[in-house]
Amino acid sequence: MLRICFPMDKHIKKIYYITMAESEEGRERKRNAPLAVYQCGCRPPFMESSAALRRKCAADSELQLYFSLLPGSFIKDMEKPQKKKKWMQKLMTAITFIRESMDCKPEDIIFSDRLFPVSGGKCELPEELFAAYLYDSRERYSFKHMNITLPADCGLLTAESVIRLLNPYLSQINTVTFAGEETESTWTVEDYLYEEYGITAAYKKRPEKDSVWLDFDNKETEHLISYAFENGIYRISRSEVWKFLDTTVKSGYNTKVN
Repeated sequence: MLRICFPMDKHIKKIYYITMAESEEGRERKRNAPLAVYQCGCRPPFMESSAALRRKCAADSELQLYFSLLPGSFIKDMEKPQKKKKWMQKLMTAITFIRESMDCKPEDIIFSDRLFPVSGGKCELPEELFAAYLYDSRERYSFKHMNITLPADCGLLTAESVIRLLNPYLSQINTVTFAGEETESTWTVEDYLYEEYGITAAYKKRPEKDSVWLDFDNKETEHLISYAFENGIYRISRSEVWKFLDTTVKSGYNTKVN
C-alpha cells in the first residue's frame, strides 16, 4: 500500500557566521561600506525527533545560515588602532542588524576559529550544526554501531547534548563504544541508551572500525585521526563540523540581505 507522507512544519534554526574570505575575496570595495551580510541559499536539514525517521520523511528541521566574509587583510588591520576601530564598528553594526532584523540569538552568532582573538576566545558551536552534519552522513554510513568520545572534564550538559543528537537514530543503533575514560557523563549517556532502548555499551581506548565516531574531545583524540582514516571510521568532531559550515556558506547560492 502506498503511504503518502506530508511535509511537517519545519523548525528553522538561524545562525550567523563570521569568517575569513579566501585570498583577496571579500576585499572592501568602498572603505566606509558596511560589512555585507549574506543569506546562504543552502539550508542544511537535520532531525530533532525520531518521528520523521520512522516515517522515512524529510528532516523535521533545517539551518538558515547567514554569514559575512572578512578580507584577508583583516588580521593585520586589527593591529592598527584606526583600522581596528572601523572594523569593530562594522562588526557591531552587522551583528545588530542580524539580531534585530533576522531574529538571530546572541549565542548563535559565531566566529570562525581563525577569528578567536576578535570573538574574545573559543566559540561554542550550536548543537544544531552537529545535528546537520550527522544527518548529512546518515545515508553514506551505517549507524548500527556508534562510537562516542566525551571530554573527561565535561558536565551533564554535554551528556544531554549527545543524547539529543543521537535520539532520532537510536532505533537504528545496536551497540555503542565509548572511546576513552569512564566518567559520570558517559555513565549518564550509557544509562539512558540501555534503559530507553536496550542499547549495550563498551569502553575501549580506540573507536570501533568501520563505524561513525561522535568525537567531542578534539584535543585528546588528535593521535587517533590517522587511525580513524585508515580504518573506515567516520569522525564527527568540532573541527569537521567547522569545515562543514565553512564549505556550506562558501559554496551555496547566496543573497545579500543588508
